[in-house]
Formats: sequence, structure tokens, C-alpha cells
Amino acid sequence: MRDTSDWHSRLVTDLRTEGFPEDVMPPAEFCRVELGLHFLATYFPGEPIGVLQPVLSGYVSVGRDLEAVARRVRHRMGDVARRGYWRKLLNHYMRLPDSVRAFDRTDNPNRRVIDKTLFVPRPSSLCPGREEIYAAALADPLAYRKTGQSQQAEAGKRYQFPVQGGFEIVHLPERLPETGQVQALGTVAERVREPWHVSFDEDLSRAAKQIDTLLEKRPDIRNRDWVKRLGTLRLSLADPVTGDLRAGAREFTIDGAEHIVGLMNSGKTTLTDLITVDGVLFRGKRVGQVVSSVGDVYAKVSFLRSLGIDAVPLIGRSSRGEHAARYWRTMVEEAAVLIPDGVTAPDPAAGYANVSCLLEPYRQVMRPDWAPLAVQDFPCRGQLREVGAEKPRPCDCPLLAVCPAQKALREVAGAQVWVTTRRRSWGPKPIPRKRTCAGWSRSSTTWTC
Repeated sequence: MRDTSDWHSRLVTDLRTEGFPEDVMPPAEFCRVELGLHFLATYFPGEPIGVLQPVLSGYVSVGRDLEAVARRVRHRMGDVARRGYWRKLLNHYMRLPDSVRAFDRTDNPNRRVIDKTLFVPRPSSLCPGREEIYAAALADPLAYRKTGQSQQAEAGKRYQFPVQGGFEIVHLPERLPETGQVQALGTVAERVREPWHVSFDEDLSRAAKQIDTLLEKRPDIRNRDWVKRLGTLRLSLADPVTGDLRAGAREFTIDGAEHIVGLMNSGKTTLTDLITVDGVLFRGKRVGQVVSSVGDVYAKVSFLRSLGIDAVPLIGRSSRGEHAARYWRTMVEEAAVLIPDGVTAPDPAAGYANVSCLLEPYRQVMRPDWAPLAVQDFPCRGQLREVGAEKPRPCDCPLLAVCPAQKALREVAGAQVWVTTRRRSWGPKPIPRKRTCAGWSRSSTTWTC
């Protein structure tokens, strides 16, 4: 994953050392707010704070030279860049002392911050060198970092792990299978992207013919007639200078995020699937698809794997059990036969709809309200701590390399296609106060890795 917090870690420490008023707002959020204000003051001087969200969203063209800068700001600001949360934090920002703030508003400070509010730089005596940190955050690419891995729990020992409402204990058996380590993705300093030129008559036509050929032996799959569907597609491209639509385009280029707009059943999903097949089977690329729901994730993985493409689903953990249950209900209700008859091929996505924990038989639970572990309580990584140890260290489950619930994560490193849903809009964290406790289209989007 990308490292989005290291850029301000030293600054947060310095702010706390110099007495930053954390009862008004967290110092990390303060840094992200000022990063957004520094970005506007540097590249859009004289523009109000309402400009930030359209610029970072990509719907406003900022020019090639500024695209990378806007992308870094969007990643490093995170949820703070969301329109409502951005304004809310700016109102808290104005409650800070003048000596703390490096920006000030030009209108009445007693009124609430709105989209038309303009902020300008001002001198600050607290950490006066932080402007250099903000400048570096705009210029430096985001590095990738690996998620931490703990040592594996040992056979024959008792371990404790947290669950909702308390703790549970597992007593591992005296012998465990030799599973080894799970393959991980390698990290890189920065990504390298090349423009992807696509031709209807050559690339997509070749992909459509290949899909129809592969489906000749799969009469059970109804997603067919790709050559015919390609022939009905009509693509119009927006002129980058005038903005006018150029109808009947037969070639286009993918260079970053590309938006596909169209009515229902106009061929948006067909186009993205053909691009995916062309990239994987004929260009050796790794492709990611973002679809509208978890059900669509399973359906897409099933279809691509039926074509011989190594696709894996990436699904959030908190609601995975609910989605897996819905998948199996759908399979039972809509399947041609209830029990596989040896003729109908099994669904390739079924192997990724397992939410069983292999440590379940080793739980030491003697309660009348016993229930299977919820997915969010699985002690997969860093949750197990040895019972009775003087300094218990966090341990990983020793069965990750064979766990059915971890199948997708084990295959991510070598997969050709990643299929996932869009990131949900999680609510912002509450701002600590004194005396208190702390539109998207349903179309698919394709990008290259």
C-alpha cells in the first residue's frame, strides 16, 4: 500500500512538543488541512477553498504538469479532502491561536467557512519551517510500503486474541502443517505508467474473437456474442482542446484515469471487459477492475477465470461474511442443478466465498451463547498473544498459507486481474473537544498496474 502518513510524522511530533492545542483538532488533521491550503496558495492563488475538491477529483483539467502534484495531495490529504469534512476542519482550524496557523481567511472570521472563503499565507511562530515540509509533500512521489508481518504462532501453545465484547483463547495442536510464508507483492519507489493505445479494429476485435472461441466449449455461460456486441459499440471521444465530442472514434488512448459515460446497456462494461482481455492475454499486463457491488465482483471473477484468466476478488473484511452468504443463497436459488452432476462446470468464484476460520476447532469456549467467530474477529495477523508469557508478542495465525478465507490474498501477488468495488465513504473521525469523548457512476472502470 502507499505510505500516506510518513510525510507529516516528524511535524506532528514537533507540534506536540511545542504545545499544539489538541483539544481543538488533531495535529495530523491540522497538517493535512494546511497541506491543502498550501497547495491552493501555491498553484491557485486568489482562489477560494471550494476549488480544492473539483481539482483533486480529476473532473477539472489542471494540465499534465500539475496532475502528479494533485494526485500526491489527494493521497496525502485522504478524507480531509472531502468537501464537507474539509469545510468542517477549516472551521476548527480557525479556532486555533494566530501563532499556530500559517494561513488566515480574508473575510469575516466570525462567520462559518464556505466554499467561497479565501485563505492566504501568514507568518506563524509554531514550527516555522513547516512550509518546506508541505512543499516536499507536493513534490515527492508517494512510496509503497509493506504491511507488517509478525512471527507465526507456535504449535502446542495457548494464545489469546480480542473479539467483540472480550477475549477468546485457542489451544493450538501439538503438530501443525508445514505451510511456509505467504507470497507478498514487492514494493517499488514509484509507479511507472505508459500510455495504452487501443484500436477497435485490431486490439478489441482480436480480444472479442478470442473470447467467443474460448466460450465455444462453455454453453452454460450466457455472457456471449462478443464480436457482435463489439460491432454495435459507438464510441465518442472528447476533444481535449474544444471539449466537443468526436463521434465514431476507432482508436483511443488510456493514460491514467479515463471516464466512460453512457446510458444503461450502451456497452460500457463490454468495452472495459474487452480492454481487460486485450491487456492480459495479448499484452501481458496486470489489470484492475472496479465494479459497483460485491455480487458483481464474484460474477466478474467467475467469468474471467472461465476464460483462463487468473482473476482474484478483493473484498473488504468487515462485511465479507454477509456477502459470502448472499453469494451462496444466489447459487442455490439460481443454479441449474442443486448438486453438481459432473456436466455443469463448478463456479470458479466459489473458492473465494469461504469465510471459515481454521482455528475454530481449537477455541476454548464453554458458554451457552457460543457462536462461530465473526469474520472481523478472525485472528489472522498480529492478533494472537501467548497466554502466560512475560512479554507476549503479537503473532500471526500459523495456517494463513492454507486458510480458505485467505485464498484471494495469497493469490494477489501473481494474479493477472484484481476485481474490487469502489472504496466506501467512511465517515470522518470526530474532532476532540473539551469535556467530550473523542456520486459515482455504476459503470466499471479499468486501469493498468
